[in-house]
Amino acid sequence: MCQVLAVVADLRVEDNIVRAMNETIETFDRLDVLVNNAGVCKMESMESAQMESFDSTFHVNVKAHFHFTQLAVPHLEKTKGNVINVSSITGDIPTPTIIFYGMSKAALTYFTKSAALGLAEKGIRVNAVSPSVCDTNILNWSGASTPGTNMEDVLKFLGKEQPLGGINIEKQDVVDAILFLASNSARTITGTCLAVDRGRLLAGAMTKIV
Repeated sequence: MCQVLAVVADLRVEDNIVRAMNETIETFDRLDVLVNNAGVCKMESMESAQMESFDSTFHVNVKAHFHFTQLAVPHLEKTKGNVINVSSITGDIPTPTIIFYGMSKAALTYFTKSAALGLAEKGIRVNAVSPSVCDTNILNWSGASTPGTNMEDVLKFLGKEQPLGGINIEKQDVVDAILFLASNSARTITGTCLAVDRGRLLAGAMTKIV
């Protein structure tokens, strides 16, 4: 039977991150894979962006990932485990309407590569997946879905420039990529940001979301 531990925590509060890690180790007595998947996004232009949004976005999307990874190192060293960060292709594609989110994901990509280099001597691999548009709740939270805007139309717009077709990726596509990077099949891979995007990175910049 699979044992699941749910810890409710505001990742903008450092003590909560420590508590979540401690409870995990106390429950399972080991750590094999750390998946940093927390993320927030808010649609704001350069002119309308608020510094509060900057702080919140970087706290959750970057600082929390760094802190979790830092706390995980001694446990992952014992198991020769690995870290997988969930980034986004927006870290590589300029998108002015979600500027803080894209900046945070670019920082996460840099962190992935730097951590991979720094932790290699401990036998810890660090990789990332960079999805394209995926139908998750973050789209609703970001403001992409507003009164009078049909989410199906938003997803269609966001996916229309993907070379493999205008069908957005599914959650399972991202899960499969994570499982691969976490597995022994990827034992020689570290410092890689695997795009799960139906070729979207090849299409270049995106000037707007909706």
